[in-house]
Amino acid sequence: MIRNKFLLVTLFFIVWMLFFDNNNWFYVNRLSGELDMKRNEKVWYEKEIRESERKLHELTSDLKALEKFGRENYYMKKKDEDVYLFLEEPDSTDRSH
Repeated sequence: MIRNKFLLVTLFFIVWMLFFDNNNWFYVNRLSGELDMKRNEKVWYEKEIRESERKLHELTSDLKALEKFGRENYYMKKKDEDVYLFLEEPDSTDRSH
């Protein structure tokens, strides 16, 4: 009889902790997955920050790079130049319109 009581209480405790407690196994598992996702995002953002800092340093220290950036991204030109933009036509197989 005593062994059954201990067994029942232990079983009840395990079931309670797995399913009904505020910090149950499913909740902790979901939080662990979110933590992994946030760590991956952190690594990605750190890489992007390093790349942006590299580009900023390049643009502030090299005038040719700054001119190239202005021409490519903002279509800037010199007074005696013409700028031609070549736009791609939409794919003819795309029937979403």
